[in-house]
Amino acid sequence: DIIPLIMPKGVEGIRICCSGRLGGVEIARTECGKYGKTSCNVFNQKIDYALAEVSTRNGISGVKVRISYSQNKKGRAISE
Repeated sequence: DIIPLIMPKGVEGIRICCSGRLGGVEIARTECGKYGKTSCNVFNQKIDYALAEVSTRNGISGVKVRISYSQNKKGRAISE
């Protein structure tokens, strides 16, 4: 895995989801991978979210990335 090597200081977890007709198959599906802790149910945690779509011969494919940051004792996100 390359994700642990590229995770900067202060990042608690990364979640990456790819969806669409992956590999040119007939039925679309979603593949997700995660490293570390990525909770979307906590309101006081800083989470960055990015979405990208691409149009291919097989249709539209999308990638979603969520980066969850660590918090200090006071509940604030750690900044670099």
